[in-house]
Formats: sequence, structure tokens, C-alpha cells
Amino acid sequence: MSQTTAKRGRRRHTKQEKNLNREITEWVISIIIAVALALVVHNYVFQIVRVDGHSMEPTLQHNERMAVTKFSYLFGDPQRGDIVVTKYPGDNKNYVKRVIALGGETISIKSGVLYINGETLDEPYIKNTIIEEFTETTIPEGYYIVMGDNRNNSRDSRANSVGPLGEDMIIGKSQFVVWPFNEIRSINHYSGILQ
Repeated sequence: MSQTTAKRGRRRHTKQEKNLNREITEWVISIIIAVALALVVHNYVFQIVRVDGHSMEPTLQHNERMAVTKFSYLFGDPQRGDIVVTKYPGDNKNYVKRVIALGGETISIKSGVLYINGETLDEPYIKNTIIEEFTETTIPEGYYIVMGDNRNNSRDSRANSVGPLGEDMIIGKSQFVVWPFNEIRSINHYSGILQ
């Protein structure tokens, strides 16, 4: 074998190694970018959340999956009637609840009727009449009272271990049911009318 042929063989081998290294580098960069984008989308844009339990019936059913937008409250505050995904103090689990009262408002439940600032809140979405009373409470500014639509089967802001939630505890706003496929629908954020 001549020296020229050996040099050509080494150059071809070196060129193949460079091409392989370049291809591996491109794949690694692509994977890193994809993972970074997925994390950004998951943490700041939207997330799919499973409804766990019966506390939001009849509006949402156990095991339904919802698309939750995390950017909804970057430019505005949660409003009465919004169905939100939230955390509770000292608990990392996600909870799906409805915003019922806002900071600065007074809330109470007497004889199965919910009052905001002394006015009745019209709630056609609740499953049944509320059994428990709730002593009149004024919500601190920047905090929210959240409750499940199935009031008699919901651990929510009425519990001492939960109480009013700061906006930092609210993860995002539920927008659509995306699973099961035969139940795909937008979620109604009925604002509730004070009467």
C-alpha cells in the first residue's frame, strides 16, 4: 500500500469521525433545547391536570383531564367563578376549586346560603345545598376563598388547615376538559351573581 493511499484512508476515517461527532453534537443540542422548551411550557404556559376526587361535581368529574393555563394571572387577578388549580399550605398536591370570594370581601354561610358582603351569591353550579355553616369572615387583601362545587364533599378554604389562599398558591386557570375525548369541552367560569 502506498503512502498516498494510506493518507487518503486516514483522511476518510477522520472525516467520518468528524461527521459522526457533528451529528451526535447536533442531536444532543436538539434534545437539550426540546427538554428546555418542555420545561418552560410546563412551568409557565400550560399543564394537563387530572381531577382527583368528587369535590368539583357536577362541573368536573373524577379522572377528567384539564388544560390549565399558567399565564392567565400574569396580567390580571383571579376572579369570582374562576376554576383554578391551587396548592394548599404545607401540601404539594394539586387541588381543583372555584374562586368564591376575593380579598377585602366578607363571606359567610347561613342556613345553606352563601353570602358575600351580605348579598346572596347565585350558584347554579353547586351539587347540593350546603350543610355546614361558615362564620362571617373578612378575607385579607391579596387572598382568595376557594371551594369545591360539591360543597358537602370538599376540603377547601372553609377548613382551618386551608383558609384563604394567596395568589402565589394559585397555579393556573382551568380552560378545557381534554380527556376523555367524548367529554372534551370548555370550562364555564360562571362568575356568580350577587343578589
